[in-house]
Amino acid sequence: MTLNAQSLFPDILFEDHKPLPNLSISLNSSGREEESFDPVSPIASNPEHWRNLDPRHFLPLADKISLFHIRNVMLTGVNPAVYPFLKDALKCFSGKVENLSLVISPGQSLNVDLKLIPLLQEIVYLIPPYWLNGIRGEREEAESLEYEISHLRKNNRNIAVRAMLYLSARNLSRLGSVIDRVEKAGFDRLYFFPSNLFLLSEKGRVPKPAYPEHLPSEEEVMNLERTFWDFLEERFFESRLFDLNLCRRQLERVLEYFKAALGREEFSPPFCRASRIAIHVDPEGRVRACPYQKVIGDLAKKSLIRIRESEELFLFQANLNLARSPLCPACPGVYPHLLRRSR
Repeated sequence: MTLNAQSLFPDILFEDHKPLPNLSISLNSSGREEESFDPVSPIASNPEHWRNLDPRHFLPLADKISLFHIRNVMLTGVNPAVYPFLKDALKCFSGKVENLSLVISPGQSLNVDLKLIPLLQEIVYLIPPYWLNGIRGEREEAESLEYEISHLRKNNRNIAVRAMLYLSARNLSRLGSVIDRVEKAGFDRLYFFPSNLFLLSEKGRVPKPAYPEHLPSEEEVMNLERTFWDFLEERFFESRLFDLNLCRRQLERVLEYFKAALGREEFSPPFCRASRIAIHVDPEGRVRACPYQKVIGDLAKKSLIRIRESEELFLFQANLNLARSPLCPACPGVYPHLLRRSR
């Protein structure tokens, strides 16, 4: 049977509405109530816990996507490469948006049907803190990722391959070596993120490490802070990997994040436009304006049009206070679309 929006949802009415630049769809999750891009979670490697997105939730979005004025669609999840309806998702969105990207971890692209690669404009790798520290050894892990990327480009010469590098105690002290390996692997761009492994304190102002072993020591943080500008000048002006201004702001934010986690200073909320420029759909079909915030709608009950124009979203946008929200301080705040103020 051919899957299409009309057969699944014959009564859905679509109307024109305000532009929505970014749509993020999580195709599968670990089964936890609070979903995140946690690259070191033990549960993330166990498929028995996974929940897969019902295709009826994304098909109506893709079928009438021009009405949403969506520019970027990101397909994410614990392992979106093994999502049973990945082929349907890619074919639905391909050619209808400016940028269709698949967000994966090292090794996961080997599970993707190579015939589907030409449908994508971008592959984004989440590089975990323990990359290059595994049992296979640094050289073998780096060469394996280099092979993956060259294999992808054989099937789509124009595909952009970007890396989101999670920083922690495991790689902060050897950041220069890790960057060299990333560049040699063939990535086009590199972004920096603090490991998303922190819980809020009772006061809701300082994130506490859920995995203390990944929190850099005071000495490591101070060393990066002390050599920050030398590091920027040495690395960033000589490499194609970096958007200089963006990476500077990302590393500054990472430092703030770690210093707050160590109790050196209060953690301030990031500059943020998330609630107005993005929508996130989880594998249950629940919709959020920010992945860290509350659910504002359910695609099983309402169309995205109605959710976008709902009172729930309006009140959320009107009442969100970055300085007072108990969740905003936990956000790394280093996502590219949040840091580019000019867009």
